[in-house]
Amino acid sequence: MQLNQIKSSLGKIVYYDDYQINFLGNSMHNYVFSGCVLRRNSRGKLFYQAELKDPSCNLALIVPLEKLKVDASEKEENQRILISLKFLT
Repeated sequence: MQLNQIKSSLGKIVYYDDYQINFLGNSMHNYVFSGCVLRRNSRGKLFYQAELKDPSCNLALIVPLEKLKVDASEKEENQRILISLKFLT
């Protein structure tokens, strides 16, 4: 996700790869984008984190903002890549 997409994505569905592969071989899951936080690490570098809520249960995740996908097409593209990698191995 880019910084210019934050306002328009708040409260909407975004996709995050949580590396928990389901029976379809997909590890991208949808979450509700509920917030964005700017933080400073111990070296003084600024970075963004996203707060995600799972729509199926009462769960909140804090993840790096740059790892979020906004478009479902990006999710489908990642699914195609995973499937093609399975056939290659």
